[in-house]
Formats: sequence, C-alpha cells, structure tokens
Amino acid sequence: MATQKDRVVVEIVVNSKGANAALKKINGNLTKIQKSAKSTSDHLRFFRDVTGLATFAIALNRLGSEMARIVVETTKLERGFTAVLGSQAAASKEMEWARETANRLGVEYLSSANALVSLTAAAKGTALEGQGVRDVFSAVSGAMSRLGRSTDDTKGALKAIEQMMNKGTVAAEELKGQLGERLPGALSIAADAMDVTTEELFRMMEQGELISEDFIPRFIDRLNQLYDDGQQVEGLVPAWNRLQNAISEAVDS
Repeated sequence: MATQKDRVVVEIVVNSKGANAALKKINGNLTKIQKSAKSTSDHLRFFRDVTGLATFAIALNRLGSEMARIVVETTKLERGFTAVLGSQAAASKEMEWARETANRLGVEYLSSANALVSLTAAAKGTALEGQGVRDVFSAVSGAMSRLGRSTDDTKGALKAIEQMMNKGTVAAEELKGQLGERLPGALSIAADAMDVTTEELFRMMEQGELISEDFIPRFIDRLNQLYDDGQQVEGLVPAWNRLQNAISEAVDS
C-alpha cells in the first residue's frame, strides 16, 4: 500500500510547473524504447511484465528516495558549474546545453554533465577553455555512444582527457591505459591525428613533447571524422538513457 509520502511525491510530480511537458517526454521515450526492442521478444515481454501491479507498488515505494537522489545530484551539479563558470546564469545555460547534448547523443545526463564540470575546471586558462571543452565533451560522448560503450566507460574516457588537460602533456598512462581501455583504437586514432606512427607517438610521450593543448583538438577532429555523422544516436541503450534523462528533467521541473 502506498504511504502518505508516496502519494505526496506523486502529486508533486504530476502538478509541478513544467512537469507535464517532461512527463510527455518520458512517455515518448518509452515508445521509442519499445520500437527499438521490436526485434527482440524478450524486451517486449519485459515491458509487459513491468506494468504489473506488484512491480508498480514496489516502484511507487521507491519513488520518493529516487526523486531525492536526483534532486541532490542536480543541486551538486548546479553548484559545480556555478563555481567553475562564476555565475548561476552561466551554470544554468551550460546545464541546458549539456542536457540537450546528452539527449542528442543518447548518453545519461547527470553523470556525463558531472564529467563536463571537471573538464571545464581542468581547461581553465588554457586554449581549450570554452568551446574547446564542449567540443571534447560532444566528440568523446558521441563516439562512445555510437560504439555502444557503457556510461562508466564514457565517464572514464572523459576522465582521461581531463587528466591530460591537468598535466599539460599527454602520457602513455592516460592515452594507452585509461583512454585506450575504454575507446577502441584510441592509440591509432591519436597517431593519425598527429600524422605520426605509433612508435613516434610513444617517443613524443616519453620525451614530454605531446602537448595537451595541441594534441586534444587534433584528436577530437579525428574522432569526429570517424564517428560524427551529424545525426541523433539511436538504439535501445540511447533510448533508455533518454528515458532516464526525461525522468530527471521531470523531477527537476
């Protein structure tokens, strides 16, 4: 049986200003997920099963704590952007851009936006500050999404780029290790971007000659050539991520 807290939470979601539009977006994303799953009968059975009353009761009981988690994460995200950008207005603008980009690329908004905060902080005072950070975020997230990589892999790849920014030079630890483990072919993509062989690339890294501000834009350009077709990323996982994003947007509303 639903508790008083659960009934209040549901009423807040339904009646909050702007929530109706977000809830419509949730419904639309559910429809897209179902369409993506048409070729797999197991997915269809799963969606039929989760509409059962027992599952609904369990979900309703957990709704309050899940809403609280989203509110906390969104608040932390806003504070982070405000700190690195200098104003709440700038933070709101960047959060809106991050949400739109996450939906277009089919990646989970809250975790990817947190990675964007860290990238923004790392790029302060460098040639990558501003649009350069957005380019990195879009290219890496888009490539990972099109390759079917997980949310954790995407966060790890962005973290590797962030560390390159912080150090000022690119080391094999970040490129071959952290980035290469998550982004297939990262080393060869990097060599192509710098127009050198992989052996020459390793020599440059060993001697501290691979400068982040020079390497990262070239790497991003090459990544876009390979994976950015200018279209919205589709599929079951991107559709599921968009559903999660719509739910967090409804709670935020």
